[in-house]
Amino acid sequence: MNAIASLNPIAVLIATAAAFAWGGLYWAAIAPSFARALRLEPEPRWPGSALVIAFLTRLVQAFGVALVLGVAGVETVGAGAIAGAVLCCLVLLPFMVGQAAFGTGSSWRRLLVATPGVLIDITIIGAIVVL
Repeated sequence: MNAIASLNPIAVLIATAAAFAWGGLYWAAIAPSFARALRLEPEPRWPGSALVIAFLTRLVQAFGVALVLGVAGVETVGAGAIAGAVLCCLVLLPFMVGQAAFGTGSSWRRLLVATPGVLIDITIIGAIVVL
């Protein structure tokens, strides 16, 4: 089956909104506690344009995950969640580790703060785009 033809655009938009909402919750309420525990400086207030970019990047991620899961024939919410987590661990997290390797010592601590949010983000996307 053609992966693009089988895409459910409503599911992609719902996955985008859910991942964006999760990201807002994570970065506003959960990540600051992790950052303090790791002795990181608080993040500055981001401009509104950063929120637009965050939403658009989630849209691209949801579209990409939907394509991959469509090609793979993933059809259930549980399998979608697992596949999303696997994709995150095999594609996104290695990239993040590579980026942290070029930073300072705080880059590794920032990676520790970001990883749970990103992992759950892509897992949510995987679970929803198969609907």
